[in-house]
Amino acid sequence: MTRWKHQLQLFSRRDALRIGGVGAIGLAVGCESLDLPEVHLNDAWPPISPTPDFYVQSRAGTPTVDVDAHRMEIRDRGVTVGSIGLADLQGLSGRDREHTLQCIGASPRVLYIDNAEWTGLPFREVLEALGIPVPVDALELVFRCADDYHTSIPATDLDGLSPETGTDEPLWLVWAMNGEPLTAPHGAPFRFLTPGRYGTKNPKWTLSLDFVDDAHTGYWEGRGWSNAATYRTNTFVLGPPSMSVVGEGLVRILGSAFAGPRDIERVEITVDGGATWTDAAIDYQPGGHVWTLWSFDWALDTPGTYELQARAWDADGGSSTLDPSGTDSRSGFDGGMVLELTVT
Repeated sequence: MTRWKHQLQLFSRRDALRIGGVGAIGLAVGCESLDLPEVHLNDAWPPISPTPDFYVQSRAGTPTVDVDAHRMEIRDRGVTVGSIGLADLQGLSGRDREHTLQCIGASPRVLYIDNAEWTGLPFREVLEALGIPVPVDALELVFRCADDYHTSIPATDLDGLSPETGTDEPLWLVWAMNGEPLTAPHGAPFRFLTPGRYGTKNPKWTLSLDFVDDAHTGYWEGRGWSNAATYRTNTFVLGPPSMSVVGEGLVRILGSAFAGPRDIERVEITVDGGATWTDAAIDYQPGGHVWTLWSFDWALDTPGTYELQARAWDADGGSSTLDPSGTDSRSGFDGGMVLELTVT
């Protein structure tokens, strides 16, 4: 057992700054020095992220939305065919769904990935329950939101029939998170979950949803980010923070691995630059659409600086990339995070 003495540099999602402009989704740098709690060898990362700790991302901050008055228009090629408000949804019998969200701009510097239990229904079920006709033969669904954000998904995502996501899970509309009504930063009064696609395709504060015949270029997509936004296999070290200073002894490394709809098969660790690999312990592994949590006990008995790298494998045989610097970062991080610790 050891104590994380203090952190030299922490790039924390809690310190994250939203930076506008081309290619600047979710980039952040934060720096501080602090005492960290003692780490016991039975420690584990919480499978369900507490709502106040769940990452928040938006185009322009959290808009002011009157949750009781807010209604989302449903349109068929620009013609309104119905609308939905919170009171309509509260009259339905929602179901719980554990689901992980990851920002397409997440990286080892910005750990924008979290997991929650959401309450809602597949969107088709909502439309049918409220007597709103489901338009047919549309090409895309276009979302326009209260923060001036806009994006689109293939209409086949409504029923989980889009082959590019690798999932048959349908589009969901949810109105509660971790057993409580959605908070304003997380999309109150309701938001969408789009299985198989990064957070850019999971809009909040939607004012209108239009079934259209033409391809739509969304806000971030028009700035070079992936339009498909399908999840790539990746793994992060969640703790201790990289560049921490630790005492001699055994330190527990905690991490996540995620591949969207694909199950994580295993996570491997190297502490010798890739010469050898050791399986990490899998602590939480519900399956597709939910993160896998892992841990690794690392014996550090000699003063010096050490590096650890993690690699995740999914059930389709794909793996996170050992050197993601040359990959298309605007399609999502596909790396295996490097952790640097200094032993004193």
